[in-house]
Amino acid sequence: CQPKYACGDANIDTNGKGFSPMSKYYVDNHPYLLDAAGEYYVDKTNLKLFVIPLPGVNMDASFVVELSKRRAAIDLTNTLNVTFDSLSVEMCDDTAVYSNNWVNANTRFITMRSLNMQLSGRGLTFIKTIAQLDSAGGLENTEHVGLIESTVRHMDDVSILMNQGWWSCSIDALGDLCSHAQIRRFYVGHNQFYELGFRPFGDDGTGGAVIGNEMVFENNLVRNVAHNGFQFIPGPAKQGAIQPYASSDLVVGAVLIKDNIFEWTCLLESDCGGLKHWAGDLGFRDHLLIGNVYRNIIGWSYSVQMQNLIPTSWPYYNPVDRKYWRLMLGFAFGSYFDYAPGSYHFRNIAYNVGSNCYHWTARIAQSEMYFHNNLAVNCYSGFASDWDVWNGGLGTPTTQHKSTSIQGNIFAATALNGLNMFRNDNQQNGQPRSFEGNFVMDYNLWSQAGYDTRSDSVYRRGVADINYLDTSLSNGGNPTSTLAGLQAKEPLVSVHDQSANPGFTGFNPDVWANSILTRTQDATLTSFLTDNDIDWTAYTLTAGSPAVDQVSSTLPPMLQTVMQYWGLTPEVVGTQMDLGPLESGITWTARMKGPKR
Repeated sequence: CQPKYACGDANIDTNGKGFSPMSKYYVDNHPYLLDAAGEYYVDKTNLKLFVIPLPGVNMDASFVVELSKRRAAIDLTNTLNVTFDSLSVEMCDDTAVYSNNWVNANTRFITMRSLNMQLSGRGLTFIKTIAQLDSAGGLENTEHVGLIESTVRHMDDVSILMNQGWWSCSIDALGDLCSHAQIRRFYVGHNQFYELGFRPFGDDGTGGAVIGNEMVFENNLVRNVAHNGFQFIPGPAKQGAIQPYASSDLVVGAVLIKDNIFEWTCLLESDCGGLKHWAGDLGFRDHLLIGNVYRNIIGWSYSVQMQNLIPTSWPYYNPVDRKYWRLMLGFAFGSYFDYAPGSYHFRNIAYNVGSNCYHWTARIAQSEMYFHNNLAVNCYSGFASDWDVWNGGLGTPTTQHKSTSIQGNIFAATALNGLNMFRNDNQQNGQPRSFEGNFVMDYNLWSQAGYDTRSDSVYRRGVADINYLDTSLSNGGNPTSTLAGLQAKEPLVSVHDQSANPGFTGFNPDVWANSILTRTQDATLTSFLTDNDIDWTAYTLTAGSPAVDQVSSTLPPMLQTVMQYWGLTPEVVGTQMDLGPLESGITWTARMKGPKR
């Protein structure tokens, strides 16, 4: 090592011989380090390769250089107390960073800061496995791992895979052992994740797949993803728990997802979202989603455009006037909770979404689901749920609401419905089954909900569509298409709701230039979203907005508890809280969400 060229200001031994074997510094990939056969140096600036050939190798015209790629660049299996800063990792066949802890091994106190990971199979892979040979008292945790201010891009598969395996583990046979979760306390903040999942290892090109347990995921930018932008997956239930599970039955939980931007996802697939939670027959415990932005979520439309495979059946296509209902081509959602009860949604923003801005399916009534002060604008439906059906989305409801609350939200410029509820049982005591139990819906604002009045559009448009199984309750139409109709049909909900223009500073739902109706019908959803590619700050409220000071600043106790766990309190200007996510009187800037770099 020649200090003038290679060592810089590093701590060099005074004996003049460079670094000592015990030094914490090392130098790699510099031409002055070439001193042995088989070594090479890549000059990326001048696109040159310097090689010292092995003995007997002729450097003539027949000389061929083949550089092998590593399966993983950094293996953190059973590693403690390491910080990586300002490294670039690329061209790994499997994953850039790898950790797979079995039995009593563990990875702990790892910080990765300002890393650039690209052009590999995956970015980070963290796996913790519990086997039946483990001792419940001696289990080690993979924990206290941070990824900060880094970039993960151009990955064939996911940017992050984080999972726990229960190998040959049976709760019935092995008792409490299999109820343990040993991967926890990850911090993922101020990162950029993009160009992900276009050559996936499996069938879905998801941007990230993580099991969240005492985890923070904040101020990240997730964009340009083939399928789901990011997906959270569940852990197990405790020994002896009976389905439907209460949140206290679930082993993993307590996750903060805050101030992230999810955009341009679902580019090559449908039935996906900017952010997805899928839980199967399990659920989630205390997932708090606050201040996130979901925008420009596509859902297969790019493929439709490129392959010219426009559907030719109603409702995607009207054979009478040969017009396309092109918003239906984007079957994707902003925030997608699929069989996934147990979450709290507060002050999130979703706009320019191919299908529903927020979509909840099946079993939502079985655990806590809070939806407060969110925004849904410029999408097919603002909020859709078939919450109290859990046997595959079919059949009759099975449970009353444990704790469901939908309050203080704004639904604007939604082509079909502001609110859409599917598969409800017959009315009982004057209430549809979807509203039974601990259910509250009030203080919401509706503007241009169901604005598409063309003859070829879906006819049940309006403020809300409550799809009663007993058709006599709706007389074949939609009695809740207006706010007055909703209040008359369901007198216990929406008592304080408004139907009014919310008064956004940068978007007017009453101006049809903002809507899909001004575009030619053979255009694609992509062009529509691009034309409306405004920043989320456009939905700041004007001073005279009817949404200002409309709801109590005291949140429901359970929502307060979850926020206080993370040390969060809602910003309130004035005596009451505004409807929607952006409290008036605060100067909102684009830098408040996504990476602060």
